[in-house]
Amino acid sequence: MFNPLDYPLFLEHPERPPRGAHRQYVPFAMALVQMLRPRRVVALGLGDGDVYLATCQAVAALGLGATCLGIDEAPSVELRAHHDARYGAFSRLITASPATAGDLGDRADHGDLGDRADRGDIEPLDLVIVDPSSGIDGAAAFAGWRARTSERAVVAVYDNVGGGRGEPLWRELAADRPSFQLDHAGGLGIVAIGSDVPDPLRAMAALGPADAAALRACYARVGAAAADVVARELHARVERAEHTEAVLSEVLDSVSFRVGKTATAPLRWAFDRVGEAIAWRPHRRSERRVRRHGADGEATPPPPERLKDFAAGTRPARVCLFSHFDRDGIVDDYVLRYLDALRGCGLDIVFVSTAPTLRPEALARVAPLCAAVLLRENVGFDFGSWRAALDSYPWILDGELLVVANDSVYGPVRALRPLFDAMSARACDFWGMTESRQLSQHLQSYFLAFKKECLQSETFRAFFADVAFFDDKKQVIDAYELTLTGRLAAAGLRWAAVAPHVELDGRVLNPVHHLWRSTLDGGVPFVKVELLRDNPLKANLHGWESFLRHRFGYETEPILRHLRRIKPDAEALRVR
Repeated sequence: MFNPLDYPLFLEHPERPPRGAHRQYVPFAMALVQMLRPRRVVALGLGDGDVYLATCQAVAALGLGATCLGIDEAPSVELRAHHDARYGAFSRLITASPATAGDLGDRADHGDLGDRADRGDIEPLDLVIVDPSSGIDGAAAFAGWRARTSERAVVAVYDNVGGGRGEPLWRELAADRPSFQLDHAGGLGIVAIGSDVPDPLRAMAALGPADAAALRACYARVGAAAADVVARELHARVERAEHTEAVLSEVLDSVSFRVGKTATAPLRWAFDRVGEAIAWRPHRRSERRVRRHGADGEATPPPPERLKDFAAGTRPARVCLFSHFDRDGIVDDYVLRYLDALRGCGLDIVFVSTAPTLRPEALARVAPLCAAVLLRENVGFDFGSWRAALDSYPWILDGELLVVANDSVYGPVRALRPLFDAMSARACDFWGMTESRQLSQHLQSYFLAFKKECLQSETFRAFFADVAFFDDKKQVIDAYELTLTGRLAAAGLRWAAVAPHVELDGRVLNPVHHLWRSTLDGGVPFVKVELLRDNPLKANLHGWESFLRHRFGYETEPILRHLRRIKPDAEALRVR
């Protein structure tokens, strides 16, 4: 089954507002790059540049290390300025006729890529984009480049319906080859011309008539929504989610998507997930009474058991409160590696576990890495553990730095100290790894760092003093994770994120799930355990282990051991 949510870049906002004839294809152009992950791209004809810039944006967001080449007889000055400033490191624009592949003219100002194009020694192409909107002959343009395509090459032909300039080339290429056709806005066809057909295109080509029509309708509506937003707010940042939600709701409720006697039930499931990703709706609160310790006159849980305490007379100024839970009382290797990295940042660690018990061998492994080890009742989740530690050691709030973290992430996949030092030097009072705007603007709580100015704030101290020990996770998220950033900011405290929302479009997508690869490439050194264990939002996990090993040199065996122990049927163990 083809699941469009496996390729969520189609929900990203374009860095340059599209304005040309193919502006409705900007979302699909970004998704296509995510589907194919090409190594070499050439665009024959640029038109207004919308499609090519979207392609480059996707290449950059995914960190593909690809080489891109855009050829047009007259690329605009504005297009070149926007392109060169953002994508010049891996892409070149060349002024020439796309049909004259062997004679690209004077390229002295286009660097090595232009020189290699002149010599005809460009490496095999994985994606060829043919855009005849600027008046080129699509068939003639492609003829000069066909011999340079790879075994996994895909050709995207625009203006390929209704007598458009791309239709003759499309008819020639699509005959008896795996392909998929989009009919809106002049038409776009994608066809595999090599012997190694990419899996996403194979899956799209295999869709039945009802599912194919539903998929076309979705991409058409999303493209129209994006174009409409740009038309109304040319220079605004994203106010896109509400409009796109309404549009997709219309699609999801249309006849094409009704689950009955049609063959669209599997695809309906996929688009339900798309709807969830685009329009994140708060779940209705459980009507059952949530047990709450430490509020409204109810008793607080007993104080933690101190399995190891700070050395007598020591009060470190830089402390990390680390929240841990394991049903079997184990401290896994990935946790030990994380603790060691935190120690390497000059932090003294208070390890707070809510496991039923800590096995002696687990305590023996964790104790040398930590200044203190606490074992407490399993209520309140991470915020309860952090409050319990502060109640045990209130002098921590008089220090210089407090980090709160937990065992919900694998990593760090790269050295933590350089990132830690860089963020510590930022002009902010507290910081985190990822900013999200799902439900509210906030720093995600799996890693937060609070500087001295924040620790001395009455707002900060009152927040943690008032933390209640809920036994419902959603209650904890609603009451604490979603509100902490806003409450501190309202008190005048400045915050920062390694991966801010402006780059990740986090209001629409969860950055550590849907955009986990981009988040890693953007500097965040962690992968969520939940992503690999459960993959609740159905992100594309294919090749995750190879990605971590080859991109970051990260040894993944501790992750694999943990997954095999806690969830031996995890998807991540099958698609690594």
